[in-house]
Parts: sequence; structure tokens; C-alpha cells
Amino acid sequence: MSTKAWLAALAAVLLTSTACSADPGAAGSTSPTPSPSPSPSATLTPVFVPTPAGSATPTATPEAQPACFEGRYVITEFAARTGRSTITGKGGELVLTFAGGTFTLTSLPDASTALALDGAALTLTVDGTVSGTYVETGDTAIFTQTGTTGQASVQGEGGARDFTMKQVASLALPQGTTTVTCAGTEATFASAATTTKAERN
Repeated sequence: MSTKAWLAALAAVLLTSTACSADPGAAGSTSPTPSPSPSPSATLTPVFVPTPAGSATPTATPEAQPACFEGRYVITEFAARTGRSTITGKGGELVLTFAGGTFTLTSLPDASTALALDGAALTLTVDGTVSGTYVETGDTAIFTQTGTTGQASVQGEGGARDFTMKQVASLALPQGTTTVTCAGTEATFASAATTTKAERN
């Protein structure tokens, strides 16, 4: 297949990609069976044991967890799944920055990202930004995009095509409800449609 055909295929994949993800609702609930109340004859009398003077029960200090949503990350690789296709990207061009419930995707100058789609090798160059918000809930977060600026270009041998930053976001950014895993300086953001790996910079 020619480069132009691969670029057209990529455009088709991006145009049909969706950022929507749904969390399945509860299938139903079962009321717990109440425990029988103890009869008066079975009531136990509490026994108090004095604590020796000067002794204290040690309080366990919880281990500090890495703060995933702080500072700047360089995206090292990502994978976007749509239909029967999976688009993968590797490189250090894209930068994801978190600050106070917001995120921004930008790019480093003079850098690019290697894309692969069904065996075709392409190059993504970004000149724009994607902004949005996130809400943490335990080890998950909900990502919502709020705006974009600029554009991106995908090149192959003998051809190139421009893409919007919204289309780039559908490749490299978490979509909707996302599971977040941190280990040292590395973080993984996995949603229904995308998986993004990044390293704190």
C-alpha cells in the first residue's frame, strides 16, 4: 500500500475514533441479611486489662504513595485502539503536564514521534496543545478535554497529511475513565481506548 493510502487509512481511523467510555452500572444489589441480635443470656461482660505505665501502642505510618498528578511527564509510548486497528507511537516529543486538576499536552521543539499502523512506519510532528481537566478517584481518574490549539502533521515516504490536535489527543491521551499506575518516575494511564506510558521529567 502506498504512503498516501496509509495516511488516508490513518485519517479514517482517527475520524471514526471516539473519546467516549462508559462505566457499566451495577447489575443489581442484594440486601444483606441482618445478623441475629444476641439474647440477654449470651451477653458478655467486658474485661478491662490495665496498660502498663509508659507503654503505648505504636501507630503505623502509611507508606507514601507516588503523586501521579504532579509535574511534567514525557510520553515515551502510547497505543490507541479503534475498530480492528491499533496505532502505536514511540518517542519523546509529547509532554504531559499536570497542575491543580488540569493537564496540558505540548510538544518539544525539533522532536517527533514514530507511528506504526498495520505495519506502516509514519512520523508524527506536533505543533499545538491540548488542554483539559481530570478528577481523581482512588487509583482512577476521569479525563475531560476542554480545548486545543495548533495542528499536527503525519509524514511518510512521498507524502504528508495534516491532523487536528483533537485527533492527536485521541491517540496519545487518556480518554474518560482511566486507571493510573505509578512506579518511581514512570506512570501508565490506561483507558478503554488508549494506553499511555510516560516518564517524569
